[in-house]
Amino acid sequence: MSTKANPGFDDYGALGQNEPFFVMMARRPGDAVFVRMWAAEQRELGENNPRIDDAFKTADEMDAWRDAHIKQSNADEVMLQACRQIHNQLHPTTSFQSCVEAICLMRKRALQEIAILKQ
Repeated sequence: MSTKANPGFDDYGALGQNEPFFVMMARRPGDAVFVRMWAAEQRELGENNPRIDDAFKTADEMDAWRDAHIKQSNADEVMLQACRQIHNQLHPTTSFQSCVEAICLMRKRALQEIAILKQ
């Protein structure tokens, strides 16, 4: 996990001169969802490195931090929590991360379909 005090992966050093970038923060509802969606997309594209596992872990820690400090929730968080509860009942001995990846990809595809229908 990356914090201001503990930067984690050095993404800034890899930036090109004047290359745009964007920061996700735990305080903003939905940012953890986008971190999960990014990680799931990278995995689907064939990437398999520690940064992707760290992204999923960081998204969980973002949710926990926001719950402890802000006490807000949104539809994505409620859905993720419901899925976690169902997963724990159906698959108590397996990791929830693979289910999260599938949920993120389904959400992405659903949003793409909605965008097509709105055209």
